Amino acid sequence: MIMAPSDLPQLPYSHLKSYKSASLKLPGYVAQATSRVVILSVILLGIVNSPPKELLDLLKRYNSDVQELALALREIVLDELAPCYENIIEVYMTSLVYASSERVMKDGICYIGVLKDRVNLGFHHGTDLRDPYGLMEGTGESMRHIKVRHMSDALNPALRAYLQEARERVGHDAGLGTKRTVTISVKRKSAAKRVIGRRPVF
Repeated sequence: MIMAPSDLPQLPYSHLKSYKSASLKLPGYVAQATSRVVILSVILLGIVNSPPKELLDLLKRYNSDVQELALALREIVLDELAPCYENIIEVYMTSLVYASSERVMKDGICYIGVLKDRVNLGFHHGTDLRDPYGLMEGTGESMRHIKVRHMSDALNPALRAYLQEARERVGHDAGLGTKRTVTISVKRKSAAKRVIGRRPVF
């Protein structure tokens, strides 16, 4: 397990701009679209999981700050939940739904909702979770979400506490000895659901 952001040296996010020309062994489309968030993940999180091209295509409709928030939050979710299933869904927003099996509705754990000015980290059974930091919002019967507007919000170690409790409450095993993978599928408005495949999570 990687160190929590609070345990790592603090580096102002604005300083990452100077790293745009850094040499990283990444596919061209990933390096071009996510250069800053890749550097952020390596320096602050110690990980990098190349997002699928289909996700990057969907994120192009958002400004660069929102794209970076979504991809940084994706890294944290994968680190806490792998092995897991990631369902990339195009609805009125771009949504990344995470579950312990391919049965998204029944075994859903959390989701990332990408909006015009922010990203939401939502929980399918949010009303069952404790909210010690007072971050959760929503009035639905069971779902709750946390608004992520800035990179400091995404890197708040409290988010990991919420993810860990959500994982444990559904009995999802992400402990030592489990094979850390993510099985990715995508559903565009104009196309049927397609399984992209299983990838390792670092």
